[in-house]
Amino acid sequence: MTLDTPLLHTLAQKVGTPFWLYDAGAIRKRIADVRFLTNTEGLQPRYAMKACSAAKVLGEMKEHGIWIDAVSGNEVLRALRAGHTAGNDPPVICFTADVFRDDALKVILEHQVLPNLGSPGMIAQLAGVR
Repeated sequence: MTLDTPLLHTLAQKVGTPFWLYDAGAIRKRIADVRFLTNTEGLQPRYAMKACSAAKVLGEMKEHGIWIDAVSGNEVLRALRAGHTAGNDPPVICFTADVFRDDALKVILEHQVLPNLGSPGMIAQLAGVR
C-alpha cells in the first residue's frame, strides 16, 4: 500500500490523531498465508487478538475461519461482539492466561469458553466455582 500524504492529512483532520489505518487487502493476504500454512487435518489457526482487537480485524478473522485466542475477559467479550461463537463445541474462542484478572473467570464460565490455564492456581480457582 502506498501512503498518500494529503489523504492522511485529510483523514487526520476528519477523525483526529492518533488514528490507525488498516489495509484490508494486506490483512486478507496474511490470512490466506496462514490458511495455506495450516491447511492440514488437525490444525486450526488462531489469532492472538492482543496483537490488534479492532472489530473489523476480528471480523476478517471470523469470515476466514480463523479462531481467537483471548487473554482477558474483555477480549472474549470483544470477540463475541465481532461474531465469534461462544461455547466449546468447537472452541472458537480460547482464553489463555496465567491468572484470572478482573471478570475473566466469570466471562469464560458464562460463555463456556475453553480456558488454556497457565498455572495450578487457576485450576484450583476454576474447580472452586464448579
